[in-house]
Amino acid sequence: MHLNTTTIGRRTSTVLVAAAAAVAVLAPVASAGVGSDPQNLRAAGAAELTPAEYVKYLEKQDDPEAKDALASFKALPKGDQAKFVDYLQDEDVFKAFTEEASGPGSDTPQSGTVTQYNSDIAFVNDAKVDRKPQSAPPVAHWNEKATYTAKIKVLGITVTKLQVWVRYQSTRAHVTKVYNSGSAVKNINAAVSIDSDNARPWKAGGYAHAETVWKGSLVYKGFGIRMDKKQKIRGEYNGAWTGSLKNA
Repeated sequence: MHLNTTTIGRRTSTVLVAAAAAVAVLAPVASAGVGSDPQNLRAAGAAELTPAEYVKYLEKQDDPEAKDALASFKALPKGDQAKFVDYLQDEDVFKAFTEEASGPGSDTPQSGTVTQYNSDIAFVNDAKVDRKPQSAPPVAHWNEKATYTAKIKVLGITVTKLQVWVRYQSTRAHVTKVYNSGSAVKNINAAVSIDSDNARPWKAGGYAHAETVWKGSLVYKGFGIRMDKKQKIRGEYNGAWTGSLKNA
């Protein structure tokens, strides 16, 4: 399968496993150590998720992003709605969702890579670096927060969002200490449950590092399928960043 990749900023590489086109989606939950437990509409052994069931699922979510997704989903033609829910239940897409990108420091969100997986699905990287001086000029130390977000879009709707961040102190030459780190997940897929291990921060090689292991479980035709991911962020003294999402 041919993958069309657009790179914005400085990118190392985009690693994708060729597979069918589909996607796991994220639910209204955030912060490391707190997982999402979607209210699955299908009991074990029940029929596949239908567009009507998915509409009911979104209507029960008290979340602005779910409400936006509901409006966008209802606006799709019937054929695309059926295709959309089929994508949500296909484990191959989440397995193929692996990314690696990097870029310069920026206090506004910037894209690292946009990969068109097929005509319906895109893998997107976003990053944001907040960099604030600890004192008036001449500045000796900065407080920085680097955030890396990996997303899946299906038919223009963001269905998966995984995020990891790290906070640290730096000088003009290297990172001096790491404060803390965290992670966040958004899930609007009735067929997917996603949990996480706490993000783990550390300092090595003059950089600040953090990682989170995402524990994904797809319920498909009554069977539980595990799909774990490891997401990493590396922050540099000058605000530059490197992020990756790989199969655990």
